[in-house]
Amino acid sequence: MAADQITNSIYASFINSSSFYLICVDSQGHYTYVNPCFARRFSFINPNFVGSHMSASVHPPDLAKAWDVVAACMASPGKTFTLRIRMTDGKGSMAWSQWETSALKDQEDRVQGIICLGYDITEGQHAQREALQYAMKLENIIENIADGFLIINRNWEFVKANKVFEEIVGVERQQVLGKSLWDVFPDNGTYQYPKAYRRAMLEHATSYFIDYNVEAQRWYEGTAYPSEEGLTVLFRDITEKKQAEEKIRESRNKLSAILNSTSDINILVDPQYKILSFNKTALESMRVLYDNKSIEVGQNILDYILPGTVEDFIKYFGSALKGEPVEVKIKLFFKPGLALWFLVKYFPVYDSDNNIMGVAFSSTNINQQQRQYEKLEEIANLYSHDIRRPVATILGITQLIEQEDLTFENKEWFGHLRKTTQELDRVIHQIVIKTSEIG
Repeated sequence: MAADQITNSIYASFINSSSFYLICVDSQGHYTYVNPCFARRFSFINPNFVGSHMSASVHPPDLAKAWDVVAACMASPGKTFTLRIRMTDGKGSMAWSQWETSALKDQEDRVQGIICLGYDITEGQHAQREALQYAMKLENIIENIADGFLIINRNWEFVKANKVFEEIVGVERQQVLGKSLWDVFPDNGTYQYPKAYRRAMLEHATSYFIDYNVEAQRWYEGTAYPSEEGLTVLFRDITEKKQAEEKIRESRNKLSAILNSTSDINILVDPQYKILSFNKTALESMRVLYDNKSIEVGQNILDYILPGTVEDFIKYFGSALKGEPVEVKIKLFFKPGLALWFLVKYFPVYDSDNNIMGVAFSSTNINQQQRQYEKLEEIANLYSHDIRRPVATILGITQLIEQEDLTFENKEWFGHLRKTTQELDRVIHQIVIKTSEIG
């Protein structure tokens, strides 16, 4: 096949192509030819391109590039130039296209215009733009998160780091990017993060670590996430969190020491009657009072409430859950020959948001005090009945005696007798009243 035939065949294939655009423009920028593929694709701009100027279809910001290519083709007819431009109808519709351009010559080798071969790249440009926008958003997120961020490739070289990394580590990122992690931060066995990084890289598993910097007196925690490219690491300063945890731990230890040093039974119960915690006295008392029965966290407190008292317990417990503290005195019969008096208190317990999270059940053994009170009550009864009876009799007799029949001296003694008897009666009344107040 002759060369002319091959050339004509190639031109014909591009003229009839459904994928490639073939156009010609003169030196002034007017369309002299467009193939059907171009005409169909950009019919929304102009139904008849031939004779129109490219400024009516090329996006204005890209016109300068188009003119530069036209000038280059005219100046260097033997060269091919590339161009990427946007086509627009001026109403918001936009399409990207990639072009290869060269001078169009006649049979006498004179330049008659520019021939352009192109194809649509709109989807690719949109995807590239979206990818760029996503990358910018991701970059913005990385720069503004509260955690330190870094990427290490499989050669242990720094690929990326954010500003929080600089703040925590105290090194500018530009000083470490491209360098080996182990050259910048040698593994001297002091910290846990090297083990975590190696474990994540070798086992391809997420790895967590906590480290303490003695010099800075700061705590850090981090997580290494493996990928095919290497590791992505997020880490943060948790010093304040650690200090808060330590304060809570100290408070708990102090509270535990206080609760364990008291002789009261203290049990914390959640709204579903599940035991959350208890003190040493509660543990020992259960063994003594319930024949070595153990108490454990998670058990139901109702399992330890004696028959006949469950209904009252639920009532008082419910009151405490409503925010109403309850205090009652009760005599409990554990087994034959063992009955003890207790002062029982139910307190609502609140969480950090001031919501009731459970009830504190406190029980104080008041058996000895109660027995003392009972003895006092017996004494009061003795005064009230056995001693006051003769006093009342004397008072009654003094009311019956006719004082007119008494001598002056007897009247004086009689007055002393009545006054003394009345004083004795008043003292007996006070003893009885005070005794009743103790109960």
